[in-house]
Amino acid sequence: LSIAAFTGRMRKTFCWRYYGGVEVQKARRYKDAKLNLAVEELNKYRELKSRLRYLNNKKEEFEQQYSEIKAVTYDGIKVAGGEYRNRIEDVAIRREDLNLEINRMQVEAERQMLYIQVRLNALTSLHTKVLQLYYVECKSLLDVAREMYYSVDGVRKLKFKALKSYAYS
Repeated sequence: LSIAAFTGRMRKTFCWRYYGGVEVQKARRYKDAKLNLAVEELNKYRELKSRLRYLNNKKEEFEQQYSEIKAVTYDGIKVAGGEYRNRIEDVAIRREDLNLEINRMQVEAERQMLYIQVRLNALTSLHTKVLQLYYVECKSLLDVAREMYYSVDGVRKLKFKALKSYAYS
């Protein structure tokens, strides 16, 4: 196998794509529907984790942006629609909406993480480690192989067996 052919194979194998702001491995469809559902479930976990991190960053940014509006009020200012608005009230409403969304996402992420963790605990430690590294931590097969001291083909076979165990557990 030449170096060019090997790197060409590597490029196809380790293709990454961005899905909803989350870096995920190239979508691979299996013939078995349960395996596809298991892959979607593991990818959903990573999406929720990423979304939660985004919302927390947004909350911190929002807090910094409006931290200076603590003592100044503009009560009684008439806006274009003719109704009186208070800027602090608007900021408080937006902050509370953001907090509610973050709390909802946090509960959903924790529920999903717990469900996946229970299913992963039913597997062998080797299968758990492969799925954790590949799907949850979004590492490539090559990185997983290096970390576990396996060959890439060995990790690929192990990942398939682990995914099958996970799907049917």
